[in-house]
Amino acid sequence: MSDGSSHSSTRSTPSGRAILGGIGRVIADAILIGAFVLLLTLLFLQTGWPRWVFYAVLFLGVAGYVSITRPW
Repeated sequence: MSDGSSHSSTRSTPSGRAILGGIGRVIADAILIGAFVLLLTLLFLQTGWPRWVFYAVLFLGVAGYVSITRPW
């Protein structure tokens, strides 16, 4: 039974450039957030500040990054 609609003609597939751009964006985000976590960890290990402050700064930093880069 056919419902008369063709799914292959209405679906658009992303181009190779769009896929590579998305992969590049994920890699760049992972590198930047990883570097932020590394620097934050080294700072807190060196200074001995409380663990709860580390997690608060980490959460606020990642949330700020996401809110800034979301429109991109």
